[in-house]
Amino acid sequence: MVQTLNINQFEQKPLKGALDLAIMNSRVITGIVSANQATALVPAQRVKLDTTAQEFIPSFVAAGDNEQAIGVILYNSRNGANLVAGQAVEVAYCGGPVMWMEAAEAISAQATVYQTGVTVDLTSATHKKVGIALDGAAAAGDLIRVIFIEPLISA
Repeated sequence: MVQTLNINQFEQKPLKGALDLAIMNSRVITGIVSANQATALVPAQRVKLDTTAQEFIPSFVAAGDNEQAIGVILYNSRNGANLVAGQAVEVAYCGGPVMWMEAAEAISAQATVYQTGVTVDLTSATHKKVGIALDGAAAAGDLIRVIFIEPLISA
């Protein structure tokens, strides 16, 4: 994957290896309540990423008691205490830096990803866990944000 910058581009495009400082510095992920969430979400509720949502921005659904959560909902005085589908939501997460990385295959949001060379994939047998995919990738070569959750050590 060749990364090029053009001085005439209208917006900054994500670059492989660049940090998402807005998320990393605040420890807050901004997104929406997923259309697949049937009931209202409330502050301090554990949530996970909706792996079936086709939104570009993170979409959240309630996490079950035995499911891995990505974080908890923050109170927001503009939206009140009950957040319904389509409303903006902020989620506090616990994890390391958030980096743009290249997917080696199709990956769904909130999947545990493993590093192979300079890409991430779903293969756990021979690769080291690096983190959780914040975005989904439709195919190899897509850039996705990854929240680091593991020390980056070799065997």
